[in-house]
Amino acid sequence: MRIDEILSGTYTNLQGSQALLVRNGYRRVLPRELVQKRSARTMGDIPAPVDPLDLRVYPNPFNPVTTIRFRLPEAENVRVQVFTLQGREIARLLDEWRTAGTHSLIFEAGPSLPNGVYLVTVKAGSHRSMKRVTVLR
Repeated sequence: MRIDEILSGTYTNLQGSQALLVRNGYRRVLPRELVQKRSARTMGDIPAPVDPLDLRVYPNPFNPVTTIRFRLPEAENVRVQVFTLQGREIARLLDEWRTAGTHSLIFEAGPSLPNGVYLVTVKAGSHRSMKRVTVLR
């Protein structure tokens, strides 16, 4: 049994430095430090990554127009691009200095852009954000 399999069960506290693990009918006594380290990782003590640009794309999926909204924490040069999943740039929507605050852009998928999944990226200073968007016709 791998340690990850062992640590994915239900724990009951025992006295001292041990904890009882009950998983699939089997009982095991483990060192409390091992259980506490694993519990901290799985119980949400590690914060989820936060998108500092608060990038939103709506509606998604779209046909043929979508709104790209992002928030800048401070005034910076901003670049907004649309890529294929293979990494080919198909549109550069913005590449200029913007003030702090919320900004919106309209992306219109022209008739030559086929159905599919694309990546919208926003780069502002050291901040980067990306969302998948789907064109449905």
